[in-house]
Amino acid sequence: MNPATHCPSCGSPLGEGAGDHCAACAFGECREEGGRFSVEGHEVLEEIARGGAGVIYRALQLEPRRTVALKMLLPLHAGSRDMVERFRREAELVASLDHPAILPVYASGEHDGMPWFSMKLAPGGSLADRMASLRGRWHDIAALVAALADALQFAHARGVLHRDLKPGNVLFEADGRACVSDFGIAKSGDDDAGLTRTLNVLGTPAYLSPEVAERGGRAATTASDIYALGAVLYELLAGHPPFRAENLTNLLAQVAAHPPEALPAGVPRDLGVIARHALAKEPE
Repeated sequence: MNPATHCPSCGSPLGEGAGDHCAACAFGECREEGGRFSVEGHEVLEEIARGGAGVIYRALQLEPRRTVALKMLLPLHAGSRDMVERFRREAELVASLDHPAILPVYASGEHDGMPWFSMKLAPGGSLADRMASLRGRWHDIAALVAALADALQFAHARGVLHRDLKPGNVLFEADGRACVSDFGIAKSGDDDAGLTRTLNVLGTPAYLSPEVAERGGRAATTASDIYALGAVLYELLAGHPPFRAENLTNLLAQVAAHPPEALPAGVPRDLGVIARHALAKEPE
C-alpha cells in the first residue's frame, strides 16, 4: 500500500488534494482532541449531537456570518456507498421542504469525499429534554403536537415520509418554536428501493408503527408517521412511551399485537382519543 495515496490510519484511498489522512479519520481526530477544523466556508466549533448515522456540530458560517448546525456522516460509514447516498438524499429532501416547523438546509457539499450539509441551529434543545416540564400542561401539549402534525402534513403532501419521528428529533428554536429535524431515514416517492432494501426495521423501536415493526421499513406510509406522532403524544400525556419491554423482541411484539397501557387519570378525554386513534394497529 502506497502511503502517498492511502490514509495511514484506515487505508482508504486519498482523493486528489487530500491531506495526510482521509476526511473520516481527520474529522475523528479533531473531534477526539476537541480541535476546530474548516469545511468549505465554515469553521466547525464543537460537537453537539450524534446519532446512528451522523454527527452534528455547531459551526460558524463565514458568509453570511452566522452560527449553524453542520451535519456530517459518521466516519465509520464513510466507506458505505448506500450510507453516503442516503445522507446526500437527506439534504435534498429537507432542502425541498420550506415550512416554519421544519429546520431549513442552508448549504451542502463534500469535503475530501465526506458529505456534509448545514442547517438552521435550534439552540433550545430537544423534546426529549423537555418531556418532564410539559407534564400536565395539556394546552401546550396540544399546541405542540398540532404544530408537528402540520409539518408532517406538509412533508407528506410533497411525497416525503420522515420514518423516525421521536422526541429526540423535535428541536426547539430560541423563541420556543418546535421544529421537526433529522430526516436521515426519510423516503420520497421516487426513492431508489435499493437504499432501504437492506434495512429490516427502520426508526426507533418505541415509536415504530405495527406495520413497520412486522414488515420493515418498506412498509412505511404516511400512516406510519402519524402513528409515531401518536406515540409522542401518548408519551407527553402518560410520562412514558406507549410500549415498554425488557428487550427488543418483546417490544416489537407488543407494538405489533398489544394495545398500549391505559392513560393515567386526569388526561383530557379528547387528547386521549386522538392518541388512541393515532396508535391504532391498522393503518386505515
